[in-house]
Amino acid sequence: MVCQCIGILITFSICVFLSAVQARKWNDTGKGAIILEESWAIPDIIATTNNLVLPAGLTLAQLQADLLDIHNQRLAAMDASGIDFMVLSCITPCVQGISDPAAAAALATKINNEMAAAISNNTMRFGGFASLSMHDPAAAAQELNRTVVEFGFLGALLNDYQQSGPDNATLLYYDQPAYDVFWSMAQTLDVPVYLHPRIPIPQITALEYAHSPFLIAAPQEFAVTLSNHIMGITANGVFDRFPRLKFIVGHLGERIPSDLGRIDKKDPRHAHAEKRIRLLEV
Repeated sequence: MVCQCIGILITFSICVFLSAVQARKWNDTGKGAIILEESWAIPDIIATTNNLVLPAGLTLAQLQADLLDIHNQRLAAMDASGIDFMVLSCITPCVQGISDPAAAAALATKINNEMAAAISNNTMRFGGFASLSMHDPAAAAQELNRTVVEFGFLGALLNDYQQSGPDNATLLYYDQPAYDVFWSMAQTLDVPVYLHPRIPIPQITALEYAHSPFLIAAPQEFAVTLSNHIMGITANGVFDRFPRLKFIVGHLGERIPSDLGRIDKKDPRHAHAEKRIRLLEV
């Protein structure tokens, strides 16, 4: 039931996250905001990220300083903006941009260790999403378990597909049965997995976006590429096998909600699509 699965994951994603936060002690003023998808980095990541988009009025040096910071300008901005609690996650593409399995796993462990240490003195204001290498689903499951159990992380954030292969162009998607061990762990831990966009690899840029570079990233490519991955996870039965899995999709569902009717109606595997859509709307 494609429409039903997507509707559930989008409708309840924020509720799922809030329930995880509410299970811990945090700075709940009763009037402030909880924010997530908040980019953070360690120097190792800054050194390898060459696609930073500069916000208006910021220099590259200022942006890099802001990404590395937690307790100074970031916390001051939270106080000024009425933000009670922030969930940090590694800047895109983070570990998903590392094709070597050993290097990716080592970097994920380092990022998680450093994040846990950096926020340990102020968990009332900061939480974390784990970074994971998705080359080895079983190893990713164990690292997720470690970060949740040992560090109190609130789940994981994955920056879309995992690059792999000697040419950096073999793309791993998490909708295949090999990843069931990972999804099983996320369901057992009862924590959400956030699927976040990333800049495309050069081959995709050349094939799909060379004619109009404006479409790269947030204007178009983020939603198109990530929604394909989300649809694959849904259509390939991940939520059928793990019905209690908690999944977060940002940016108003990466445009999937506007296409729910067409998606389900045009899926040849399912009958009575219109009835299911009406039930979902109710």
